[in-house]
Amino acid sequence: MNRHFLEHMGQDSRNFMNKINDCSKDELYLITPKYLKPYLSYIKRNKRLFLTAIKKAKVLQLNQSYLQLFQHVLIPILDCYQVPQEERKYIMSFYI
Repeated sequence: MNRHFLEHMGQDSRNFMNKINDCSKDELYLITPKYLKPYLSYIKRNKRLFLTAIKKAKVLQLNQSYLQLFQHVLIPILDCYQVPQEERKYIMSFYI
């Protein structure tokens, strides 16, 4: 499921993660049509799969996927923007 999602997004995840520390802040802002349109179209096309994944998150080990996303992508971005620790939980809830 994760591989299918990444293929749909058209992003090389390793490339993206390596780029985080070296790119401009503008490139780290992920709420743009470049990222949102493929993400939302994936959810729309795979609605049943997505709903099942949310309902069966424990079985599918989605927490592990989210932890990897946080650790390798979102936390480095928040660090780059110097977002205070106390605001991160709220911001992460928004992204999820």
